[in-house]
Amino acid sequence: MAIEQSHDLCRVITSHHAVMMNAKGELDRIFDELQACSVPVPSRVGLQKVQTFVDSSLQHGKTPTTECDSDITQLKPPQSLWDTKEYIHIELYRDCMKVYCSMNDRSAFKKDFDWNTEINV
Repeated sequence: MAIEQSHDLCRVITSHHAVMMNAKGELDRIFDELQACSVPVPSRVGLQKVQTFVDSSLQHGKTPTTECDSDITQLKPPQSLWDTKEYIHIELYRDCMKVYCSMNDRSAFKKDFDWNTEINV
């Protein structure tokens, strides 16, 4: 609901993946967009500080970004993580992946995004 209700506000959107892929470039983009939203950011973060703070070698999680290239209506939870054949579980997984992928491609931030408000698990 926060995404829906803030559609008319100035927003700066990023992701963990974007920061890990290009920390300095992403922080510079965030700085520029915050300034465009009239947020008084004192200064850009220098490369040395970014390199000290962001250590991508500590990244150990796996994000299912390749699943976003698939037909979400055909996705099933990875059995190694969630061994289920229950229809409600599979639909919940698909709804979650739809939101995850839509946040990545930024379509979730459009005013007319089709949110599933019927989820009740």
